[in-house]
Amino acid sequence: MPATTTARRPTAATVVGVLAVLGVVGSVVMTLAHLDLDIPVVAALGPPAAVPVVVPAGFALGAVLFALVAYGAFTRASWAWPLALVVNALALVSSVFPVRGAEALVPAAVTLAAVVVLLSRPGRDALLYQR
Repeated sequence: MPATTTARRPTAATVVGVLAVLGVVGSVVMTLAHLDLDIPVVAALGPPAAVPVVVPAGFALGAVLFALVAYGAFTRASWAWPLALVVNALALVSSVFPVRGAEALVPAAVTLAAVVVLLSRPGRDALLYQR
């Protein structure tokens, strides 16, 4: 029977992947909410302002991009680090500017955490510098 080796995924890659999955969930919820579907958690925050159709499409694109980041982080693909950094940085900026109320704190905190992990040495070692 041949010997098998199991490579353990670095914690930083797992953290980035899990945060990206949260980004997928949040983006899907926001897409549905901006399509005027009744979502209890989002409805408790109040009705969304009148927005153009591009906003639900932007959230849907965000869901796809976060899904790619999650896949790349979990598989430690060579393209995962730059894509994760760009997607999380854009999500951070779009959740903070224009300045919103308390509802922007959760997405801003999640994306900021992902950016911090990606820029840390363990984050770079796990996803950027593949050996």
